[in-house]
This record gives sequence, structure tokens and C-alpha cells, in this order.
Amino acid sequence: MLAEARDLTKKQVVFGDLTKLITKESTDLGVISVWGTGGEHGMTSIIRKAYQDPEICKKIGCRGWVRLTHPFNPHEFLRSLVDQFYSNCCLQEGKPVDMGKLKGIEAAATPQHVLIQEFMEQVNKKRYLVVLENVTTMGDWDAIRTYLPDSKNGSWIIVSTQQCEIASLCIGHSYQVVELKQYSGAHSVCVFFKEDSRPDKDKCLETNGVMDNLNETSTAGESSHMNGLISYNSVYISKKNAAEEWKNNCCFVERDSEMNQLDTYIANARMNDIHVISVWGIAGVGKSALVRNLYNSLIHTHDLFVNYGWVAVSHPFNLRDFSRSLLSDLIGPHHVMDIRDPIEECCKILETHRCLVVIDDLQSIEEWDLIHSAFVSSPSKSSTIIVITTDASIATHCADKEEAIFNVKGLEAEGSFKLFEKQNIDFSRLRSLTVYGEWKSSFISDRMRLLRVLDLEDASGVNDKDLKLMVQLLPRLKYLSLRGCSEISQLPSSLGDLRQLETLDIRYTSVVTMPWTITKLRKLQYFRFGTSKPQRHTNLPWLPSMFCRGRQVNSVEVPAGIGKITTLHTLGVVNVNTTRGTAVLKEIKKLTQLRKLGVSGISKKNCKNFFSAISNHGHLKSLSVTIKQDNPGLFDATLVDVPEFSPPKNLQSLKLHGLEQNLPIWITQIQMLTKLDLEMTMLSENDIHSLKDLKLSILRLRIKQLLDGELNFCVMLVGHEVRCYNTVKVLEIFCSSNLNITFGSHALQNLELLKARCCSRSPVPLHFSGLDKLTELREVQIECSQVDTMKRELEKVLDTRHDEARIGNAPKRPVLNVHGLVASSHQ
Repeated sequence: MLAEARDLTKKQVVFGDLTKLITKESTDLGVISVWGTGGEHGMTSIIRKAYQDPEICKKIGCRGWVRLTHPFNPHEFLRSLVDQFYSNCCLQEGKPVDMGKLKGIEAAATPQHVLIQEFMEQVNKKRYLVVLENVTTMGDWDAIRTYLPDSKNGSWIIVSTQQCEIASLCIGHSYQVVELKQYSGAHSVCVFFKEDSRPDKDKCLETNGVMDNLNETSTAGESSHMNGLISYNSVYISKKNAAEEWKNNCCFVERDSEMNQLDTYIANARMNDIHVISVWGIAGVGKSALVRNLYNSLIHTHDLFVNYGWVAVSHPFNLRDFSRSLLSDLIGPHHVMDIRDPIEECCKILETHRCLVVIDDLQSIEEWDLIHSAFVSSPSKSSTIIVITTDASIATHCADKEEAIFNVKGLEAEGSFKLFEKQNIDFSRLRSLTVYGEWKSSFISDRMRLLRVLDLEDASGVNDKDLKLMVQLLPRLKYLSLRGCSEISQLPSSLGDLRQLETLDIRYTSVVTMPWTITKLRKLQYFRFGTSKPQRHTNLPWLPSMFCRGRQVNSVEVPAGIGKITTLHTLGVVNVNTTRGTAVLKEIKKLTQLRKLGVSGISKKNCKNFFSAISNHGHLKSLSVTIKQDNPGLFDATLVDVPEFSPPKNLQSLKLHGLEQNLPIWITQIQMLTKLDLEMTMLSENDIHSLKDLKLSILRLRIKQLLDGELNFCVMLVGHEVRCYNTVKVLEIFCSSNLNITFGSHALQNLELLKARCCSRSPVPLHFSGLDKLTELREVQIECSQVDTMKRELEKVLDTRHDEARIGNAPKRPVLNVHGLVASSHQ
């Protein structure tokens, strides 16, 4: 298909970009498919250019962009488009977005039938442009098309997909495909459209001219970047207008203190050479709104920084996509398309300009380590980064100093009531309630019977009596989170009356058993539970449980009949080391829609039933298994008795804890596996070499003892080293004995982050051979007893590579962090 597209592109006159096609005069509903032959690279910027084109924005007010989630959620899809249609229509008409009216639209459209009615009224009367990102199945496309009618007014749908078949089927018969942009011999962005949808010939660009323009050299890309900086004034004006609009429409209640503190944090950062500030708080507390207020205030005054960028972290995380999004916000989307290395360009801007960059929704330390090694390892003396996260440990890890960590807390009871009064809330129409800090039973009443969402994560003072009252007063709940409410020890049997419940999170409570009435929740999809919070003993927060003082109790006994809840997508952690454990495993086998499963207590008694339960679970993507102690060789021995066992074919993440020795041979059969977390008593060279061909991105090894103290990633075949572990980007190794690690010249060639922790107290607990051969390595984190010795040894190796880099033979020197052991972290 790609060859056909290139051949057609050479022979015919085609359009220069999507804008020409969309602005063509037509009354029919138009569909365009944008297909990336080698991934998502370049697709978003191409579509975004047309989506934000001034001429299109002027002609089409009802514009919306939705990235599809799986499974497809019609209500969320329609709600997002209704919000975007209203906001973009206001911009088209030159009117400010009325936040009060927008909230009113959302509240009124909460019932499914009202939302559909509101949406259909708009798409039937007005011309619309809808971008559908991440379309992967024709089932999703067919479901969406029922909501997007052809009203004969020249509306458009743009489909973004990485599947050629989907791209063509969305167009239908008599389609034409052309190559819009070529990034490499194997990666291009192509567009599918109906043959009669081509724009007029006099509005087109000749193919040769288009391709010459799109496939510029790196010099041209640098020129484009400079033009972007020169034209930054237009980007700044746009941001200043948005800041003014925010100032006029945004209203904070009881937040003056936090806003003043944030101003102080920025001032202190400038004076004390602090480059990274962390802002954290639980979900929904208002972190992003407070930072956005500061961000817009600084844009408005324009005295501390000359450039501003805000980027929301997308997941799964990809550093190149992250850099491209940041670059788009810094210099404008039109200047990003022809920049070949967005990571390098971002570095240049941060090093040479006084920038304020906000990174919103950072979800892991690994994400920050990749960002840090790319942008912050050798920062300029002028740029400042604000990281927003929900996790205190991530905030601590990111910030330069302790005084650069700002915790946004929920409003106190008095402030909350003032907020309610100011917004004149009608509690009978309230759909969502999140409580921070101390819980009071007066927060709910019988007037709130239509409440759908109740989030009490980490709220204090919530007890069993309160929970029973909630169930009685709030019968229409769809989402209930009691996570971190440690005083909850028993679920009431009346919980089974919440027939609309879809999400139930009781992790880190004191609940260890459940009532049988749970099985009446036939719409439940997300069910998480467990009694112990993960302990963070070390500077590197990934301490294995096998080396702590005893295993933590982190699983719950579920009732018989759990298999009746066939809608479950997420379940765990289930304790099967009980009298009913075997029966529960048989129930789990019936849950064919599971995407994520966690079980503990696997033993010789129940292992056959466990294998039978997970075999051929076609939708399962994440599996966490903890083996009961003193069950050596359990998995390998069991396979003799379960010959029909086949691991879930779509499994992407696997955690196996409590293995004695010998990896299960079936791990190598999981072709989709990208994340592997192993906890073992002993690991042999044969075991580690058996993983060499898996397409892993993250590999975690938690080993009590290595055979001969060696961990060798260099694989030899007939006297020659073979290429292996090529997709691994993050490698984490923990060992309680001396650790000697060998890297070959053809192994781990794409590794970006290396973490190692050794509990041995010997003079040289850790030794690396071939570290200089890891050409893509960006950061090394070490935790050991001999900090100074380890740091000197590693700096010698990394400095040698740095000297070679200066003459162009190697990449930049990785960032090195060496920490001492925490005394209580091991036996």
C-alpha cells in the first residue's frame, strides 16, 4: 500500500496538506483517514495544522478532537465533543467562553438521553469537524458513525490510525491514497480520501514541489526552528490573550494563601538557583488550576521569563512525543513539523532562553528520569520547570531541594461550604463529590440521591458506620473510592444494592474479607483491594518484598460467585491461599473480559487451577502473581500436569514474585510482553539469556543471590556476540549479594535508564563491565554501601565516554546518581 501511495504521489497532482481538502466546497459529509506506516510520529502535527487553520476555524465552529479509549465509552465521547463544540463556537464568534454556562451544559447533559439529545441537535444543525485519534477497530468506527450524521452541510471527519485496513475501510469503496509526508524509507504519513473529494487542480501543489518541501534537510529544519523563534511574538500574543481570558473568567475561593505561596516559590527559585519545582496533591484538589493561574499571571506581566510552555504528559510515555508537544507550545505548532529531532531542539531552547515550562500529570519516577536526563542534566541558569503530580514521592524525586516542593491540600470544611454557597449548588443535582482531609457525616444527605461519583481517597475519619450510611443514601453511585481509609474494616452487605456501581477501590483499608452480596454488582468493571500501602524504605523506591522483614499482607479473600461479575476488567489482589482459593480460581476463569489481574498465595495445592484460570485469557494485559513461600520449582513442575496451558497471548505486563529458581519457560512464549518484573531467590545465566529476544521496554530483576555472583547480558553464539535485549529502555537490578554486571557491545543498545541496588557491605559490592558500550544510556542510579568508591569508579568510565563524545564518537555523558543504603531496608 505504501509503494502504491508513493507511486501515485509521483504521477498525480495532489494537495499540499489537509487544509486544501477540507476547505473544498461540498455539501456531503467528508471522511479523511490519516495513516502512519511506522507509528504515530508526525500524524498529530499534520492533522493539528489543518484543525487549527484560521480559514477552517472561521468556517467551522463545531470542532472537536477525541482520542479514543478502549473499550469505547459513548457517554465520555459525546460529553467531550459537546464541551469542545461550545468552546470552539465561542471562539469562532469572538466571544469569551462562559465557564458557568459550560458547567451548566455538563450538568444538564449528565443523563445519557439528555446528552445524546444535546449532541444530535448540534450536529444536525451545524457544520462540524471531528478528529478521531487512535481508531483501532471497525466496531468503534461503526459505533461513532451512528452519532455523526450526514446533514448535507459540508461537515468533515478525520480518522487517525496506524492500521492501513482501518484507514481504507473508514473511507469505503473508490478511495484514493497518497503519501503526504515521508520521514524515512519505512515511515510515511499517508492520507485516504474518496476520489471525488480531491480539491480543484488550480488549488493544488505539484507533487514534486510538495515532496521537496516536506522532505527538507536538517539545515532547513534548523532554519524553520529559527523562524519559529523569530516569530515567537505571535505565539506570545496568543498566550497573552488566553491569559487575559483566564483572568476574566476564572474564580478561586479560599485559595489566596496558596496563590501567594506559589508566587514565593517562583521568586525563591530564581534567587536560589533552583530549576525544578514540584507541585503535588491528590487528584481533583486543584493543583493544575493553581499552577495555571500562576503561569498566566507570569505571561501577563512578562518580566521573569521570555518563553512559556505547558505540556500534559501523555501515556504511555514517549520522550520524543513529549518533546514534540512541548516544542509545539513553545514556538507554535506550524514550526514543529519539519524539525527532525524535537528532543535536541527543546534542549537548545531551554539552554539559550529564559523559559518557564510546566509538566502536568507526571505519573512515575521513570518518566521524570527520562525527561531529566534529556533536559535538566545540564540546565541553563535561567529556565525553570514546574512538575505537577499526584504522588508525594515523585514530587520529592523531581524537585531540586526540599523547599521546592509545594503540597496543594483540599479546602477546609469552612472553605468548602463557601465554595458551595458562591456557586449556589443545588445538591439534588450534584453528580460528583470528592472529599479531602477530615470526613464529616454531614457531607452527604438524602438530597444527593443522584450522586454518581464519591471519592474519599485518603480522607480521615471514615468508618464502617459512615460507609453503611453512604450506601443507604446514595443508591445510584457508579464510582466509589475508599482508598486509604484505614478505619474501614468491613463492607456492609447492603453494598450489593449499588446496582449501578462500575468502580470500587478499597485499597489500603483494613478490609480482608467481603460479603457475598458483592457478586450482585453485575456492572462492576474496576475492583481493587489490598490492606497494605507499599513501603518506601530507600532513596530508590523499588525495594523488593522478599528482602523486607516478612512479606506484607496485601491481598483480600473474595467470596464464591465472583465469576458472576462478567463485566470485570480489573481485579486484585485476590488471596487464593484460603479454603475457598481453588473455587475462586475457577470463578476467575469465567471472567473473560479481564484486562488486569492480581493474585497471591499460589502454591502446589492450587497452581493447576491457577494455570487453568489464566490460560487463553485473550483480553488480559497485566498479570501480577505472588507465590506462597516454600514452593520451589512450582511453575515448571506444574506444567507437566497442565499440558494444555497457554499464557495469555496479549499480556503486556507480568510480575512474578516469590520464585525460588528457574524461570518458567512459558514466559518466552508471550510475544506482546513489554514489562517484566521478577523476584527470585537465585537467577542463573541461562535464565537471563532466555529473555534476550523478548520485546521488553522495562525489565526489573529483584534477586537474592546470583549464581557465581555474575549477571551477564552478553550472549555468544558460535564464538560471536549476538544482538539482544534491543528494546529494553529501563533496567532495574536489585541484589543482596555482590553484583558483577557485564554488558556486551550488541546488548541493551537502546537502554536509557539503569538502576542498580546492592545490599552487600563488601569493599566493592558492585562492578560493571562494558558500561561504556551502552551508547543510548542517559542516566545511572546506584544504591550501595560504598558510595565514594562506587562514584569514583563509575565517573572514570563515564568521563572516558564523555571525552570521546566531544570529538563526535559517542553520545553525551549520562547523569550519575549514587546513594547510600538505608539501614532499615534489609535484613
